[in-house]
Amino acid sequence: MCCLQVCNHCVCAVQMMEYKAKWSESQTELQQQLKAARKVPPPTPHTHTHNTDVYMQEARESQLAKEKAEEELGELSDAVEMATLDKEMAEERVSVYQLVFTVRSIHYCTD
Repeated sequence: MCCLQVCNHCVCAVQMMEYKAKWSESQTELQQQLKAARKVPPPTPHTHTHNTDVYMQEARESQLAKEKAEEELGELSDAVEMATLDKEMAEERVSVYQLVFTVRSIHYCTD
């Protein structure tokens, strides 16, 4: 194995480690967004006492807001799951590249 091949494997391993770091950051950020979305407080009751139409409008708005929050929560949850899978795949690739690099380095040194 020539030095150029060893260097190429080093570059690949470094790139995969950088990719892993970016995905870790992304996953952390998405988890924080997911926690924030789950902490959305329930709507506060208003002090309308005589207007049924106002209550109905507020109920519709609250239902729409709840549905939107649930949809966003689902999207964030999916994004966190995908980021986790991508991170795991990147970690596996880094491990493979490190193993290949180690084996080839040992082989190179013994030649």
